[in-house]
Amino acid sequence: MAFDIYAGTFVRFYTRNWENVIQKQAKLQGTKYTMIYSGGDAGPPTAENVCTAVTAWKQGINAALSHQGLGPIEWSEDDEQPYFTDRPSWEGYFAIQQWAAHLEKPNFAVPYALSKNPTESAVLSAVLNGDDHIHFLSILRGSVWLPGDFDFLFNFPFLTEGEAMIGSTGRLLQELRELKGKPLKWGKKPFLSFGKKEQIIPFQDIAQWVLPVFERVVEQGHAAKLPFMLSF
Repeated sequence: MAFDIYAGTFVRFYTRNWENVIQKQAKLQGTKYTMIYSGGDAGPPTAENVCTAVTAWKQGINAALSHQGLGPIEWSEDDEQPYFTDRPSWEGYFAIQQWAAHLEKPNFAVPYALSKNPTESAVLSAVLNGDDHIHFLSILRGSVWLPGDFDFLFNFPFLTEGEAMIGSTGRLLQELRELKGKPLKWGKKPFLSFGKKEQIIPFQDIAQWVLPVFERVVEQGHAAKLPFMLSF
């Protein structure tokens, strides 16, 4: 399953008025790109329907957060708004989360190889299942980020289905920049016996490659006062 990061309007996202990096590349090369949807493709909703849903959702969020003393969280869903995107891969996303988790729990040894599945990461499980205060909360628990600089996350019904942990793009950007300034003591490559073949993804390599990718898209979206979300 592909994993994209996206900063832009919800109307543009849900009406598919945007292209991921592979779509753009295919267009430049003159090749066909086919998007496969789970359960088939019923087609996108209309911009009017999405805009109506987003407006009601935004009003619900601002009503729920009024006791926090924040001004209304606002952003424009106009057609003229830009969007920013990239495809950092699932492994890249897990690498950023595990980097943050190791800073939360420095007593865990940093491995050479990246855990391909977050459930296999002991340090990530310890952070997410523990009761301790989490500093890198936006990276570790967030799934949707709205324009602003508030520091907390809140659980709220999402536009489509289920609930989402919602944070601010400003806080997420701050945490990503903190990671960049706090490199880990990366694990050393283990000795492999002669003839043994093993697919290993070096934690350091992918973490240091993907962090600027995330930072760039979040920074662009934050500057343009646009939401940021994960797409998969």
